[in-house]
Amino acid sequence: SLRGSGDRIAVQARLNAGYLYDMSKDGPGNRTRVGYAYAEVSDRVFGLSGRLGRQSTHDGGVLGSFDGLSLGWRPVEDLRLGLTSGSLVDSTYDALSSDRQFVGLSANWSGAVEGLEIGPYLIDQTYQGVPDRRAVGANLRWFGQGETLVGLLDYDVDFGAVNMAML
Repeated sequence: SLRGSGDRIAVQARLNAGYLYDMSKDGPGNRTRVGYAYAEVSDRVFGLSGRLGRQSTHDGGVLGSFDGLSLGWRPVEDLRLGLTSGSLVDSTYDALSSDRQFVGLSANWSGAVEGLEIGPYLIDQTYQGVPDRRAVGANLRWFGQGETLVGLLDYDVDFGAVNMAML
């Protein structure tokens, strides 16, 4: 992990990877694992940020790891707008692939109640060019003194059904 920052710009790069050398005759073979491999730049003056590479998030309707781009803009202190796009990754052993692509828009708002953050999102996923998931949803996080509450509601527009509900 590398970090650097000035008065205005902050830069971060992170790599978490490994290589498994399989010495057995009937084993799975040599394998490379990449958990994270990204570079990120943030501008404190304009509230802009961008991250490119293999990364993980559980926000904005993206559930897990992906190879791609995350852009963020904080126009005011209590609001962050985001655009995320890329290819989903099932395993950290997976190579780059464009089979499962997505694009998502999100917002994180924390101005109504102290400790509460609400994150509505829209996401569109395809698998080999075929629609896989078109969802609208929201994350909810509340942090109180010694207490935490998290929730998620994800509704698939094409199927007309709730994909996930969690509290």
